[in-house]
Amino acid sequence: MRITTNGAIKTKFGWSGSAAVAKIFEIIRIDGPITRLGLENRTGISRSAIALHVNVLQSIGLIKRIGGHIEGEGRRGRSFAVNESGGYFVGIDLDRTLERVSVGLFNLSLAIIGESSKVFPWHVMGQEKLMDQIILLIRRLLESYSVSEKRFWGIGVSVPAPVNPQTGDIVFAPFLGRTQDSSFSKLSRSFSCPIRVENDSNVMAMAEMGKGVARGVKDFIFLRVGHGVGAGIVAGGMLYRGFRGFSGEVGHTIFDGSSKVCVCGNQGCVETEAGSDAVLEEAALLAKKDSGSYLAKHLDSYNGITLRDIGIAAGAGDEACMKLIKKTGEALGVAVSSLVNVLNPELIVVGGPTTDLGEMLLTSMRQSLMRRTLPQSTSELVVRRTKLGDSIGMVGAAYMVQEDILSSKNVVKIIDQHKAGTLERRQRARRK
Repeated sequence: MRITTNGAIKTKFGWSGSAAVAKIFEIIRIDGPITRLGLENRTGISRSAIALHVNVLQSIGLIKRIGGHIEGEGRRGRSFAVNESGGYFVGIDLDRTLERVSVGLFNLSLAIIGESSKVFPWHVMGQEKLMDQIILLIRRLLESYSVSEKRFWGIGVSVPAPVNPQTGDIVFAPFLGRTQDSSFSKLSRSFSCPIRVENDSNVMAMAEMGKGVARGVKDFIFLRVGHGVGAGIVAGGMLYRGFRGFSGEVGHTIFDGSSKVCVCGNQGCVETEAGSDAVLEEAALLAKKDSGSYLAKHLDSYNGITLRDIGIAAGAGDEACMKLIKKTGEALGVAVSSLVNVLNPELIVVGGPTTDLGEMLLTSMRQSLMRRTLPQSTSELVVRRTKLGDSIGMVGAAYMVQEDILSSKNVVKIIDQHKAGTLERRQRARRK
């Protein structure tokens, strides 16, 4: 059945023409592989229309046919999936805690096919040198995997700083040599593709939405714990950024009993107790007090005491380390308790270097959280550690820019350009 709305034709499935082709691609990208019969059942579009639409997507290179027939479905049993080599994205993670820049190359299925990272004090190098290093890492990846400029579709960047959602500019980024409106303009000039920059906690929340444990969850919080403490908030399936991009700054919640001065100028912020630097500083003091302890053996080693060392010592029964981890978890519970009372999320995912402290950290955080929230808000709340590991920043950055590039609106443009190019080639052929 067809109806007309504002002069446009609609089908039972949705918009006709290029918009319908874009929606078919969205179904294949998110839920594929899927058969032709499956597409018919999902959309209500006729067999001939489905055939026409998938042919367009195949000719563009966005999808491919895979496998053979499913018994009983004949030609409609052919499955279609995203063509992994149809386009490529780069995800960049600027990790302040580990002083590391990581660059990952992702295909159209958002599978990472190559990555490169460099550990160096990028946050004190200035913007120019940082951009040079990033450009070098990207070029090496593109050359190593023979990715052409035509198939290089976008770059996503995860930064440990607020990003203005209206302009896309970084707000207050001293590590780039400026205090406001810092941009990645040199990166833009080096590659002819869209670039999207976002706060690291928000990026990691998007990674969980697209490839992690929060896939399909509409209301959740991603808590990133590293050099700083921040939250990526997803409400109703949408990332919440706030008016100027400062949402989720839970690390600056006041933790009773702490008098330490925070970098923000206030006293007693959660970051001063639960940030990785604060935890490692306290662990070093513990090691100096007990020269025979597990931590003391690592104090003067090449890498010094690590967060994982503290977790191992606590697991072995070191009471001082157990107390330190429990206090860190207590502070994190304080940080997210107000968000839980206000937003009533289904899930909290915890990630970042400080999670190397182990399960004891999450247990303490849960207990702290439960004491400060309504039972109705937490009776079914799940708190768990991310499964994406160290690659979460790259995954989220790539997912972020991929979602932009492959939005229905942009895919319609790609389809229309393809159709216009096909028509022009046919007209030229006829003139000959």
